[in-house]
Amino acid sequence: MFLGKYREALFDLTHTLDFDLSNDPLNDHSDPNDSLTKSTVLLNRGSVYRQLGEYDKAICDYSEMIKIDPNNAQAFNNRSNVYIQKGLHEESMNDFDEAIRLDSKYPEAYHNRGHENVIKRKYEEAINDFTMAIKLNFTSAITFLLRGGIYETKGDYSQALKDYTEAINTDNKDINAYFIRGSLYFKLGQYDKAIDDCNIISGLNQKVGGIENVHERAEKMYGEATLRNK
Repeated sequence: MFLGKYREALFDLTHTLDFDLSNDPLNDHSDPNDSLTKSTVLLNRGSVYRQLGEYDKAICDYSEMIKIDPNNAQAFNNRSNVYIQKGLHEESMNDFDEAIRLDSKYPEAYHNRGHENVIKRKYEEAINDFTMAIKLNFTSAITFLLRGGIYETKGDYSQALKDYTEAINTDNKDINAYFIRGSLYFKLGQYDKAIDDCNIISGLNQKVGGIENVHERAEKMYGEATLRNK
């Protein structure tokens, strides 16, 4: 269903580009919005290509847009995300840096760069990026989960729990957040709180792309926590 919608959108956007305003014989090229219109279409088509998994074509569209509008932070951010999916992490980091240079108040770029820094194990840089994204009101549970994960790795369990709880406050249906927090409660011997999170998990749906077999794993944790809590 969604694939068909993306294909329809791709057809429409490509048709729009084929009818390029710059090639229209009735266009006197006096309208400055012509290039703006083309860059917007390229941005949207690049996003459709990305959803379809046609990453090289997405990169081409974003790159063409950057040629038209080299100060567009969103184009750099979007191209970075495609580079990540192709495993081109150096290229993606360069684009995130450029997006932030162009727009220092672009929360999504900070979040995305933070995720890249996690992959590179540059944890302090990642914390700084996630913190900036949060300050700029980037309301995503994953930002708190990722930052909390770093704090947990560093042994700062108090701050990790705060971040996991903030993730739940941001999205109280995020089954992954409850499992991650419950797992830390279990590790810390706070079995009653781990049990509470497991009970909540039982009433939530598995997230696509989330923790595998989360219900089964939560059920196992519930059983072990119950035994230890006696």
